[in-house]
Amino acid sequence: MGLEFLFLLSLAVFLPVVSAAFAFAFWRKARAQRSVAATWARYAAGTGARYEAPAGEWPSVSSPVVIGTCAAGPFRLELLGTHGDTRTQLTLRREPVRLGEIVLRAREGVVTERPAGFGENLRARDFQRVFQAFALHPETELRYVRGAVELEWPGGEMSGARLEEAKALASDAALTLCPSAQRSGT
Repeated sequence: MGLEFLFLLSLAVFLPVVSAAFAFAFWRKARAQRSVAATWARYAAGTGARYEAPAGEWPSVSSPVVIGTCAAGPFRLELLGTHGDTRTQLTLRREPVRLGEIVLRAREGVVTERPAGFGENLRARDFQRVFQAFALHPETELRYVRGAVELEWPGGEMSGARLEEAKALASDAALTLCPSAQRSGT
């Protein structure tokens, strides 16, 4: 009788505490995503880009998205991940597609490069200086795969100036990797 009572007592105490902790975590995450969504809506309105608000019902809610065009081509800004693993990703498409792949990380430098020498221009001192200046977090990553430059960094970005800096960096990478597209005017 004593163990059953102890079990029921601990269940009555710990279950509400654990439930409240989960509810608070989900509420806090939803609030952070609403803040990012509101910031991105203002950013899109100020830059002439199209904003797509989050849609759906909990637990399946889409992320906010900003879609626009810059000098190097069309871009898409989106929020990835959940909870502590939220990341901001800017994807810039470039035509014509140049075959090759490169992954550049802030902490490790070039991680993947196919074919060898494909991303030689991204190793230039000027580009590296700009990339390292943008990469406030060591997990920042720049990828080029199948005509898409993807710049991804931790957190939900709340600064319009930093979003502009990300667009400039991705544009620079796209124009550096695809100079023929730049000359042809696409």
